[in-house]
Amino acid sequence: MEFDDQKAIQFILDRLPAEVAGRYDEDMVQYFIDTLFDFYEDNGMLDIDLNDDPDEAEARERRMTIDGLVKILTHDKFYNFLPDDIPLLLDAETAYELELDD
Repeated sequence: MEFDDQKAIQFILDRLPAEVAGRYDEDMVQYFIDTLFDFYEDNGMLDIDLNDDPDEAEARERRMTIDGLVKILTHDKFYNFLPDDIPLLLDAETAYELELDD
């Protein structure tokens, strides 16, 4: 299955707790997805390093991603993302990608 932005947006909004989902509309979630993929690309995280321990690499990349997205999204002049919501958005987006693999 191929990544579909509209399906991803709906999946993410459906996965978030109701009070968190209520803070974000479809445009904001699209912006989150775009920012996430830009962050991955800018930081070489789309490349696989076969020498890394997968669990350690995943934990390190998750922390780096959350920290980077918090810096970017909480200082955005167009949208107001709350720092505590970013891990939830990331987890929901990751769950969508995992569903694509099934």
